Amino acid sequence: MNDIIKNLKKNMKLTEFRKLTNNRDPKFDKALNELGDSLKEFVKRRRLFVCSGGLDRSPTAAELFNDSDKYEAKFCGIHPIIASIPLTKQALEWADEIFCMEPEHKRFILEMFPLIIVKKSEIIILGIGNEYTRNDAELKKQLRIKLKNWLK
Repeated sequence: MNDIIKNLKKNMKLTEFRKLTNNRDPKFDKALNELGDSLKEFVKRRRLFVCSGGLDRSPTAAELFNDSDKYEAKFCGIHPIIASIPLTKQALEWADEIFCMEPEHKRFILEMFPLIIVKKSEIIILGIGNEYTRNDAELKKQLRIKLKNWLK
């Protein structure tokens, strides 16, 4: 298996390898976990940002990762009537990391999707209230502060 990894690293451009690995399916994720850290540096981590309506805070957070070579980000909201993109089982399964704006969002996920969340290591609460509009300068500032350990 290590020979395969070495050949992939040696013969493929990094961007080509990332394109290949970012269209992941569960079998790929399982194989990746079995390989340990040897390939993880090449695979984009998937981050899901969750807020109430998926209208302001979570899309702004996801946009911070638009140009990232290391992360792919999506967003959604927990309120199915007002959410621009409602939270789904598929979105949670897709995510490697889940970031909630408020504790109520985490509670909702744990109550509605307990079996999926067991597989996730952690749900991070950013503690950003619903007083901002999309792309607000202060919102971006707060997101950068709260996400500083994850923006690297």
